[in-house]
Amino acid sequence: MKSLLRRSTASCGFSTTSSDTYLLSIINRYLVRYLPYLPYLKTSDDNNICGTTDDSLGEFTTKLLEVMNEQDLFCLYMAFHTYLYMLARQNAEIVIDITKIARDASYNQRTRAELKSVTGLSITFDDLSEIQQCYSFDPALINWKEIRDNVTFAALMLDHAFDHRELLRYGFELIDEARAEIETSEKYVAKARDEITKLTSERESIAAVKSALAAELVRVADQRDAALAGRNRVAQQHAVAMAEMNRLAGELHAAKADGKELITENARLGSELAAAIASGNAEASTMAALRTELSHLARDRDRVAAQSERWFNAAVVWAAGRLLSAPRSRRGRWFHRVMLRFRAGPMGCWMNRANHKDSPRNRANRARDAREWELAARFYVDELNRNVYDTAIWIQLGHALKEAGKTSAAEIAYHRATTLSEDSHSV
Repeated sequence: MKSLLRRSTASCGFSTTSSDTYLLSIINRYLVRYLPYLPYLKTSDDNNICGTTDDSLGEFTTKLLEVMNEQDLFCLYMAFHTYLYMLARQNAEIVIDITKIARDASYNQRTRAELKSVTGLSITFDDLSEIQQCYSFDPALINWKEIRDNVTFAALMLDHAFDHRELLRYGFELIDEARAEIETSEKYVAKARDEITKLTSERESIAAVKSALAAELVRVADQRDAALAGRNRVAQQHAVAMAEMNRLAGELHAAKADGKELITENARLGSELAAAIASGNAEASTMAALRTELSHLARDRDRVAAQSERWFNAAVVWAAGRLLSAPRSRRGRWFHRVMLRFRAGPMGCWMNRANHKDSPRNRANRARDAREWELAARFYVDELNRNVYDTAIWIQLGHALKEAGKTSAAEIAYHRATTLSEDSHSV
């Protein structure tokens, strides 16, 4: 009954219930009736329950269904059911009694024919079946007057939209059918209910005895488990003691064997130590010889480096120094310009074209592009032997010397280029 009423209230929705005066009034009536059993629902104004929100109304209704007795639950169910049935009869084209379809074959056929004439669909109800249910409460305790009063109240709430007499007729017909069905069921289930009540009482007695026996069984089982646990604990302690004793005996035997091995190992290590000392002395002699050889190699390296420096100076720096010591008089520069004009003439052009590919300038530039700085410096010096007043070649020579690591020589070349540039501007 509780689950059936919950489904009914859920089907209309709490938002609909809170906006329907009849449904809200019915729920409010039972809330007020059971308010002493629901102290957590009391407020400062006990008559203000209707002003609650949808969520609180749903919570109140759920709590109410948990404390209501079966008779009031049935009255509340009938109040909802008859009200919705009366609305359906006024708005629906066809009203079908599903229980009657399952019970009455002729009504089943008439309903199918009526549905087909209205919708054009062949609908069958072959899967319907009536299931008799037996409730524990006595139907004689049902307050049929309250149920009929609820129908009268529902008709008053709806008579502004529908015919009042038709509403009452629909509601009372539904109540009479429900009452007749309950009376018919009572012919078959009254004795069964008494038997169920008797069997329920016996079952509860047996359950109580069973519960007591189960508790005693649990107590005896706990005692047995405690005794077994104590025995297992003692056995475990004994096993641990035996294992510890065996472990100590094994460790003693292993210690004796280790002592013998240590004596043998000590003698072997003494021999190895003597051999290591002898080997160390030999290694020391070898290291001394290597240090002497390393010292000789270092001297040879320094000698080769000095020799390389001399060769470089002989090839590049000396030639550059000779160029730096060239006469810088106006007469010398005049002669140099004459030579340049000769080279610029027909004969000079022919000579330049003949030697252009393998000229020192081109060789120097190729060495510079290959990052062979020493070779580039050497060829730039050769080019300066041809034209000692070429400022650009002096700058390139300075770059090559700087990249070759000859910083001092590079500074001299840069200084010479600066001097030539100043002289050319002054002339």
